[in-house]
Amino acid sequence: MSNDETPSEPGAIAPTPLAWRLLRALAPVGAVAAVFEAEGCFYRWFGLKPFALSQDPDWQQIGPALEIVTKDFLHRHSLHLSAAALVLCWLVTVGTCAFVILRSRQQRQRWLRLAVLAIPALATAWVLFQAGRGTTFILVKLPRELLKAFFGHLGAENLTTVENFLTALVISALAFITAGAFAILLAEDAPGPERLRDRYQKLQILLYTGAAMLVVGVLHVNAVLQWPVIFVGEGDAKNLKMLADGYSADTGLYWTLILLAVYLPSTLMLRAEAWGLARRTLCQATAKERKQWLLKEKLTPSLLGQLSHLVAILGPLLAGGPLSALLTLIGA
Repeated sequence: MSNDETPSEPGAIAPTPLAWRLLRALAPVGAVAAVFEAEGCFYRWFGLKPFALSQDPDWQQIGPALEIVTKDFLHRHSLHLSAAALVLCWLVTVGTCAFVILRSRQQRQRWLRLAVLAIPALATAWVLFQAGRGTTFILVKLPRELLKAFFGHLGAENLTTVENFLTALVISALAFITAGAFAILLAEDAPGPERLRDRYQKLQILLYTGAAMLVVGVLHVNAVLQWPVIFVGEGDAKNLKMLADGYSADTGLYWTLILLAVYLPSTLMLRAEAWGLARRTLCQATAKERKQWLLKEKLTPSLLGQLSHLVAILGPLLAGGPLSALLTLIGA
């Protein structure tokens, strides 16, 4: 037997046409694009503009004064910790997605895997370029502003610079997660349960790492907006707190929808493939027996697994509401 041949397994099938695999893999991509477009339509319908920290009137009044009050060690480093956690989660997410894409053993065309990986990599370069409006942002301005922030000089200008960078990292992570799901669905249909189980596990890893990244992102957004509250008067504090709570909840909802757009089409496609495998493997079995076989082979999540997936998907939304409120109370 040559190296390219696959051992015969129960339920073996012919190779899946590339055109169908591409169409199937585009399902999560289309869903994510639909969420992005829905957000744009929401702003257009209601005549709203996307939130920008530097353009908020309350922030314009309070922001310049922050460079004086950020000498407080605890509050200065609370932002550093959340920002460092966000960067760390981004590195883990990108590394995980790259591993998932490059280690797709069912996909023999190496050039195709490299092409899939190149798309989020180019998107990352583009969003970083857009965040700073030029390469000097990454090479010169960003390191300088990060260094100033570390020593407490966190005024409105350099805070906006740092936040643009962190926002670009979140967009980059979403691009890598979507590309990872694309690579999982691009693989050939599994002739046996082992390969399909491997793809299920990779999808779960993408879900959990992506959820952790977005939860930390929401908490950081809330920390940035809540942080000046303790330094200002009661009236300004109330306005800033309402702004922080509202924007954190909105961000959490939006990123939850993004996660759902990636996970739901992907898991539905894999579930349909799993049931097809069960029908071919257990030709004479009943639907109940096939379901038990799928559970035994870990090709469909148990009740506990479904709950963990639901919590992961709702993680950004929960972080933007109850969790952020709890952290605010602890900080107070």
